[in-house]
Order: sequence, then structure tokens, then C-alpha cells
Amino acid sequence: MLAYRQALSRDAGLVPALRNLGALLAVAGQHDAARETYREAMARAPHSPAGALGLGGLLQADGDMDGAEGCYRAVLATAPDEPEALVNLGSLLFARKELAEAEVVLRHALEVRPDSAAAWINLGVVLRGAGRSDEALEAHARAAQLAPQLPAALLQHALSLRLAGDLPAAEARLHEACALAPEDATGHEALANVLAAQGLLDEAEVEFNRCLELCPGAAVAWVNYAVLLDKIGRSAAAIAALKKAIEAQPGLAEAHFNLAALLIEQDDPAGAVGEFRHAEALGMPWQDARTGRGWAHYELEEYDAALECFESILAEAPDRAAARMGRGLVMLK
Repeated sequence: MLAYRQALSRDAGLVPALRNLGALLAVAGQHDAARETYREAMARAPHSPAGALGLGGLLQADGDMDGAEGCYRAVLATAPDEPEALVNLGSLLFARKELAEAEVVLRHALEVRPDSAAAWINLGVVLRGAGRSDEALEAHARAAQLAPQLPAALLQHALSLRLAGDLPAAEARLHEACALAPEDATGHEALANVLAAQGLLDEAEVEFNRCLELCPGAAVAWVNYAVLLDKIGRSAAAIAALKKAIEAQPGLAEAHFNLAALLIEQDDPAGAVGEFRHAEALGMPWQDARTGRGWAHYELEEYDAALECFESILAEAPDRAAARMGRGLVMLK
């Protein structure tokens, strides 16, 4: 940071130095100072996009989508073909699930700069989110071709290859991405999932461990690791992994649901009841969560509670076999 402060002392209008200083402050976790630095850049050079783009990126990372959008649109109001502003706005619109507008914005970015790997990456993500997997694969292949040394391009290409069912090609791409960015937990997590999908469980476990060493708070990785551990018969370790997932992200419904299912297998139906309740409250498909809770009540010989669960499901889905079986067994008691 010292070099940028020295540059600013020599030239009070050196906006690129201010933006770079803001980026360094953001990486260091000094977000308040970074925001002030970006605002200073905007004040010194109102017609330069550098300060607004830096501030917008920081606000978006902090979850202030409205503030970030305001920054990007302010740039585009005076420079409608600014590629970075278009790409960033497209990314933000995708995060808001405004896929149609996101696609329009990103295609505009590619009209301006057809060789923008960032625009191709984000367009592919939008297309994948819209269920247009073939087009997404083409976009991500183009991004990887343009930027073969960019881990994000390789990662997204791998994810689209996996969706297309080409697991060996996805694995190869992810090995490349992890070699380029060995400290990026996301790449190791994606590689672990692809290896597990191919039945390469020992190799997958190594990658899950690498991911979770780098990012212990990766809740979804803990959930997927638990699935692997359960497959190889390590139920206690799987339960511990799911508890780690819940510790990292208490609102992750899938973690509560999977934990409940394992607790039933481990003869802890009382614990399962609570986890199924959490899963249902957090948005897990209620029929799945309530069916599981009905069986947990049944194991506890809480037959009235079990019957209430099964009948509430059958009132909405009379063909649901597990609930019909559960009700039948309760009626025999």
C-alpha cells in the first residue's frame, strides 16, 4: 500500500492509484477505508469510471446490491459501452435472478469486447441458470479458450462439462484449475464432487479435505463430504461433517435433512425429529421432511404425532407411497 500512497502524494489526481489502493484495502478487510478511497477517486475524477467500478464491486461483495447497481448504472449513463460496468451489472442481475436482462447486458458487453473472458464466463453462468446448458457449455468453452490460465474460466467450463455428463473432461479441467490456483477451495470442492460422481471415492476424499482445510466454513462442501462418508460406511464421521455444515450455515436445510436421516439410521429418532422440523422450516420440500418426521415419531412410538404427519401429507399427495405405508402401520397399532 505504501507505493500507492507515495504515488498519491506526488499526484493528487492519480485515480488509478486510488482504485488500486482501495482494492488492497478491501483485500485486507478494511472495507470502510476502501469505500472512502473509492469515493475519493470518484470525487477527484467524476468522469472516470475507475472509482465507481471499484466501489460497486465492493458494495456487491458486501451484499449491497442496490448500491452496487447504482454505481454500475452511473458509469453506463455516461459510458454505455464500458465493458467492466456491463459485465459487473450482468453478474449482479444474475444474482438477483433477473436472467433475461442479465443476458441482454452481457451480450452487449460481448458486442463491445468479443474477447472478454469475463463476459463469456458470466454469460455462460446466466445461460446455465436459465436451463440452456448447451449454450452455456459453448460460452464457457469460449472463455476457457480465451483465458486458459484463468482458474475461473476453467472452473466454469468444468461445471458446464459436468452438467453435460462429460465427467472425465470436467475432471481434467478441474485438475488444471487447481494447479493454477491451489489455494482456491472452490476448485478442490468441484473436483471432489466430480471424482465422487465417477465413483473415485478415495481421491474425492482427498479433495474434500483440501477444500475444507482451506475453507472450514464451506457448508455445502461439508454436506457433500458427509454423503461420501456415509457411502463408505463412516456414519459417525458423516454426522460430524453435517454438524460442521450446520455450524457454518445454520440455515442450510439440506444439512438438517441429511443429518436427520442419518440419526434415524443410528437409532436416534428423537434427534431426527428436531432436525426434520428444522429442514421443513428452512424450506426443504415439506412432504419429504414431514414424511421423515412421521417415521421418526413412529420409531419413538409417538403414534398420534406420526399419524398427523402422514395424514397431512396424504391430504395433499394421496399417492405418496411412504406416507401411505406409514399411515397403514400406525393404524395397526
